[in-house]
Amino acid sequence: MWSKNDSYKNIANNALMSMGITLFIHTLIKLFYFKPRPFVKNRVGIIIPSKIDSTFPSKHALLVFAISTSIFLYDRFLGSIMWLLSLLAGFSRIWVGHHYPSDIIGIAFIASITSIILDKISHLNNQFIRQ
Repeated sequence: MWSKNDSYKNIANNALMSMGITLFIHTLIKLFYFKPRPFVKNRVGIIIPSKIDSTFPSKHALLVFAISTSIFLYDRFLGSIMWLLSLLAGFSRIWVGHHYPSDIIGIAFIASITSIILDKISHLNNQFIRQ
């Protein structure tokens, strides 16, 4: 996307900024909230080893939802595909026993709202620059 036209560069920049902001939110949540992962609480075997830190928020899901929402706001078709892939990534995190469904839903909400707010700020900034 970076090598295409200016519109796609803006999409890529917004996606990167959204990732950075959501990673900051991730760090803040991790500082103040702890919830044991499903495989720790239920003592079940897991498919893929994981750290025994808080289940919420999922950094993997946070990043993919932030990127896919940023792209969806500019390109509905590509964004829809990316959102579907994000849902699959979230489902895979549940399937392997690393997260609860509520973790993924919460993260999808946080990442999407962050991307939407950043998009609104970007549009306001662009309008201000044009004037």
